[in-house]
Amino acid sequence: MLDAIAQKQVMNGSVPEILEKPKQDKITQQSKAIRNIFYKGDELSPLELDIERMYISEKLDKHQNYMKRKSFRFKVKWTMSDLNRYQDQANYRMNHGEYFANTKPEFIPFDLD
Repeated sequence: MLDAIAQKQVMNGSVPEILEKPKQDKITQQSKAIRNIFYKGDELSPLELDIERMYISEKLDKHQNYMKRKSFRFKVKWTMSDLNRYQDQANYRMNHGEYFANTKPEFIPFDLD
């Protein structure tokens, strides 16, 4: 993916011709959208966000029951990614900083409406 984007982008300080500027802006916008989808995933609808929040909340409750009772009926794997998603982080996967340089958490804006 990165090779295909690099072949279409103007790089190394080069400037596109003035007539090619709208085409280059369109390519830049499309490549930015593709990169965003690749690293962060598709945007979720409000319904999908609510369903995901309910799922994570139920998973946390089940995990806490397992920690109290040690019953295999409640055993689930609770990961750091789940904890970050439970806290409504946009980058809940917390990618490796060496490759993506984005280790600071980004929280989803909370809308009271």
